[in-house]
Amino acid sequence: MQFRSVCGGEGDICAFELPRAAFPITVEAPDGRVMTIAPGDVFLATPGYRESTRWVSGRIPAGGLVPGDHYWMLAASGVVGELTGDLLSDTHLGPVRYLGAVCGDSGKTLNIRQFAIMGAEQDRNAPVYLVLGTSGDVGKTTAGIAVLRALRMKGYTTVIALKATGTSSFEEIAGFRCDTCFRLHRFRSADHLSVRPHGNKRPLR
Repeated sequence: MQFRSVCGGEGDICAFELPRAAFPITVEAPDGRVMTIAPGDVFLATPGYRESTRWVSGRIPAGGLVPGDHYWMLAASGVVGELTGDLLSDTHLGPVRYLGAVCGDSGKTLNIRQFAIMGAEQDRNAPVYLVLGTSGDVGKTTAGIAVLRALRMKGYTTVIALKATGTSSFEEIAGFRCDTCFRLHRFRSADHLSVRPHGNKRPLR
């Protein structure tokens, strides 16, 4: 794996370094476990935006991240940008130095969009349920799980849940992984439910 010293844009897979004078930070590994990044470590993350009424907010500066400049880890799921709000004491929050964008065999910058799961099935007019909230940590996920369980109890065989916005984490999405649903998707704070009826059962409205 190699990276180039070019500006990093939204979704680009980029290399960052935790400065040697910084304190260790904890982030989420791809399998959901808590991972500690020590001063001097080089790790992968992506430039992104975070807007929160309760936690830290940040953005990608105009023109993208500049190699050698310092930015902030905005979310434990690996989003990096410049702070636009007050500095909070979250364990994942820390200054990082941008090294460059990771490139593939063709020499082009890799972006997380290239690894998106594309649906092969056509829309079957399944009803969609949106769970909305005015802030983070107000119970949207809890309400979504309750809706999922109710749909499964009514005989729906396929229920899909996704987090449409925000910086969702593996741990948060795992909350949906129960006997109520089979497929889950993580997106970039509305929770979005889509169901397919079983047999001749009419879709719920």
